[in-house]
Amino acid sequence: MNYLTSRRSHFPTACLIGFGVPAVIVTISAAVRSDGYGTGKSCWLNLNLIWSFLGPVCVFITINTTLLILTFWLLRVKLASLNENVSSLKNIQILTFKALAQLFILGSTWVIGFFQFGTWAIVASYLFTICNSLQGAFIFLVHCLLNRQ
Repeated sequence: MNYLTSRRSHFPTACLIGFGVPAVIVTISAAVRSDGYGTGKSCWLNLNLIWSFLGPVCVFITINTTLLILTFWLLRVKLASLNENVSSLKNIQILTFKALAQLFILGSTWVIGFFQFGTWAIVASYLFTICNSLQGAFIFLVHCLLNRQ
């Protein structure tokens, strides 16, 4: 698929999912325990309401792990069907790089969210925020700038 000439826009659907799912989670969490948002020290979730954060993180990690496994399976199928004239080593390197980049882009940063409690909370919070805010740049780099099309 050529992303530059595609006639169908997925932007409205992406916006609906991207803003709608978090809005539903926050609305349900706030309705169930409105006192769970913010503490005397910080504007963050109370530990009694922490699963409204960790629950979606677990879902994202599960989905991303599934996508990674699917990617490696498709990679294996694709490499098995390569023509002898094609440089399979170069394709293996490119596809492996993209699969590992996809792992980092989609899921690894969310694992940091589990460490936002305890002695490393401040460091983990900064790493979590920085890594998640750079996901768009990493996606652009891997799938646009490094794409041969």
